[in-house]
Amino acid sequence: MDRYRPLLLPAGSDTLAYLSTLLKIQYNLLACSDSETLFASLLPDIQLATRASYAYFFSNVPLFDDRPTYSLVAESHLPTLPSRKERPNLALLPHAHLPNWTTTLVHHGLVFGTQKDFADEERFFMALHGIRSILLAPAIAEKRFLGFLGIDDCIEEREWSDTDKAFMQNVASALAHALLRLQTTQELQRASQEKMELMEILAHDLKNPLSAISLSVDTILHKHDKLSSEQLEKRLSQIKELVSRMTDICHQMLRDKQLLSHLSGLPILHPEPLGIANLIETLVEALKFQAAEKNLQIIAETSKTVPKAFADRIAVLQILENLISNAIKFSPFGKRIWIRLCVHQQRVRIEVADEGPGIKPQEMKRLFQKRIRLSAQPTGGESSTGYGLWICKTLVYAMHGRIWCESTEGQGATFIVELPMHVQMT
Repeated sequence: MDRYRPLLLPAGSDTLAYLSTLLKIQYNLLACSDSETLFASLLPDIQLATRASYAYFFSNVPLFDDRPTYSLVAESHLPTLPSRKERPNLALLPHAHLPNWTTTLVHHGLVFGTQKDFADEERFFMALHGIRSILLAPAIAEKRFLGFLGIDDCIEEREWSDTDKAFMQNVASALAHALLRLQTTQELQRASQEKMELMEILAHDLKNPLSAISLSVDTILHKHDKLSSEQLEKRLSQIKELVSRMTDICHQMLRDKQLLSHLSGLPILHPEPLGIANLIETLVEALKFQAAEKNLQIIAETSKTVPKAFADRIAVLQILENLISNAIKFSPFGKRIWIRLCVHQQRVRIEVADEGPGIKPQEMKRLFQKRIRLSAQPTGGESSTGYGLWICKTLVYAMHGRIWCESTEGQGATFIVELPMHVQMT
């Protein structure tokens, strides 16, 4: 039954009604674009057609030694009966509770009968939930056991007819293929979204170095006759450093696509003993031209005597560049930006403080979320993607650090990063 082949329903008085319901169900399975809508239309039809007390679907979620574990996804029941979805012992149903049923279902078999027809484990399960008769059909597609579709009767012991069994087997098989189609569609949509985010993040991270390069090139083009050979060499060295950083960002992004996945956790970085003061000095030099456009003063309060952090160089550069660029972006003309470096409780602390509008209290919880744009607007018409602080948080956490913001609305904001300190072995 790897491919869906409808079974012929046995002749009988209910066959026409079952066929009509089956056609309606198959149409809905093809038309539904999400599983919630699918089950909302499917289960009431099954419950009504079979005159069952309950109709339900349990999905297979293999958590323990890859053995089937079932979770109640959706149900439909008679109005006079209570919902089972709130029962703790149905939220996650392990293989051990239904060992004989699991074996039958995994091998494409139907499970049906009354309490007296089953072994102790299954009989106890039926008694616990007031089930007098039960009929389960496996949902299997492309050799994947996705769970089971079930109906039961809590009012009388019932012998399920051949028509009941064929109907449930048909619906379960069609359902399995519909679920697999939905899952494949969702995976394709997620892959497409991740590719889009990859491009957006890459564009975000390359935007600042490109702006700095553009400003340096403009200076060389329009003031080359006023620049000494030493100044010209310095500008060209800065451009080379910026290009090198852009190359590093591209290599890291291509190497570590996990940064984009909601389920994959933290990116894989390569921490090393790292002098933060030198990185701050490099970035301040690169970003001072952007600051000069708004007559901003960047004050770096650093010391090379601060111990090294144990961190990834490219990640720290990205974090610092995002925080300093944000301070430049949201600072009014003529204000100051401070970058402080110190040791705090055996961690290397970096602070980036500005004299901008600050953060509204109600926006603080949303500050580090992806694609979030707050009420504060860039003061020089700069663009904002909503990725910068999310990237900072993701990278800081990947290095086992901390990041947060302290701000009073109207009095600027201070972003604080703490990274592990490199401990020298004696």
